[in-house]
Amino acid sequence: MPSPQLSKVRAAAVDGRLANPIYRQTQLKNLHDALSRETARIEAAISNDNPDYHSVDVRLETRLALRLLGEISTAVNPEQALKDEYSIARGQDFASGRQPYGVVIIEEPAPHAFLYSLVSALAPAIAEGNTVIVQMKGNSLLQTPALVFQIVAAALDKDVFAVVHDELDSEDIGHRHLRVVQNGSTLSSSSPTTSRTPTLSSDPSARTVAIVERDADVQAAADALVAARFSLGGRSPYAPDLVLVNEWVKRDLIIALSASSARFTADSITASKKGRKPAGSGKSSVAAKAVEEGSATIISSNPEATIVDVSSRQSVVLRSKISEPCLVLHSVTSMDDAIDTAPRHGTLAATYVFSKPDPAKYIGQFVDTSIVFVNQIPLQILFGPMTPATTSYNVALSTPYPTILFSLPKPQHIVPTVLSKTIASIMSNPHSTAVVLDPKALPPVKRLKNRLALGFFEQGIVTGGVILLSVVLSCTGWVGWYAFRTAKARLL
Repeated sequence: MPSPQLSKVRAAAVDGRLANPIYRQTQLKNLHDALSRETARIEAAISNDNPDYHSVDVRLETRLALRLLGEISTAVNPEQALKDEYSIARGQDFASGRQPYGVVIIEEPAPHAFLYSLVSALAPAIAEGNTVIVQMKGNSLLQTPALVFQIVAAALDKDVFAVVHDELDSEDIGHRHLRVVQNGSTLSSSSPTTSRTPTLSSDPSARTVAIVERDADVQAAADALVAARFSLGGRSPYAPDLVLVNEWVKRDLIIALSASSARFTADSITASKKGRKPAGSGKSSVAAKAVEEGSATIISSNPEATIVDVSSRQSVVLRSKISEPCLVLHSVTSMDDAIDTAPRHGTLAATYVFSKPDPAKYIGQFVDTSIVFVNQIPLQILFGPMTPATTSYNVALSTPYPTILFSLPKPQHIVPTVLSKTIASIMSNPHSTAVVLDPKALPPVKRLKNRLALGFFEQGIVTGGVILLSVVLSCTGWVGWYAFRTAKARLL
């Protein structure tokens, strides 16, 4: 039997309470204002729940959540919505029309950045006209979820938002709905009706790999890898699980990583002297596992920033998802070796390529991955849940959930197309030869002209040829000179 709270949320979805764009914008503004007022309390709760987080991690999470709310609220355009609503009344098509699911269920927001993970799904769901139910498993002992839910519930209308701690199936909802799963599996997966529910499912166990090629800016790569791997206590699903480094620059990268990690941990050491609990009080379990296998060299044993070099391709560490501040390195001999090694245990969630544009293009084209970033690791990606497999990460909005995911297509047409008129004419007078859909031959396929610019591998061939030719010409010149001197000496 649905609770009175669920009944109100369902009633609001049925009567289209959020169909009014001004109402949706008001709800998002109320939420933004409430979170802004309580930022200090939220940051204190996050710090208490995650003592290994740096203060900048905590500040960034709250600021990114507020920024995302502001962007999504601003994107709601009441004037355009009104214009679109009356398209048919004006005799115009509304081919891009959409309708909300009605109810969106967010199951267990990702715990590594709870506030931002919740807002990343909650804000676009409301912006598209849905009521929202957050489904939690049991009662968490952490401070952050309870405080955030309290603030959100007070800011939004009671018929728009609800939090439940019991399993929900489709019968409990009683309305068309969408599930957002940020931790890999639905809480109510045993229900056959739930298994047929549209779902945006993230897989936090999907691995991410960084590739550092021999022509990379090694220091810039080291700084990006250290910031991504060691922020948020190393628990972000988008932190690089493995770094494949070309053996030619491995030594340089290790030196750069050691210096960069030392700078990165300096701030946290200073913070601990001011009374903050030091981050990372124990040894790395990943490093311990690699050492136990006999395939690892510990480069840095700092529990807050451990760096491990794994030599064996058979090591279990190379295929593990890492959720602690430990950076794993492994040597590769070439770009092709990196491409073959990176996705050896499944499609990658993300690949970070550090190289010049031409080889980066080659690696990004052939590595099996969902998204490629070249010479960068956008740190905002660390704060959200893994992007669902059915969509792509929206770098501009810094969220894995574009608003369009929370609605369904509902095009509206009133103007007949030329094809529709032609077919109607044929069907109304099938014996007439005046109107015929004549088949037309396709034009010949045009082959692309050869590019004037040389590609990456062509450049290598030309460079090798030039070097070989220069050596041959040098040798030929020297032999000719020597023969001339010898002949001249004999004549004299």
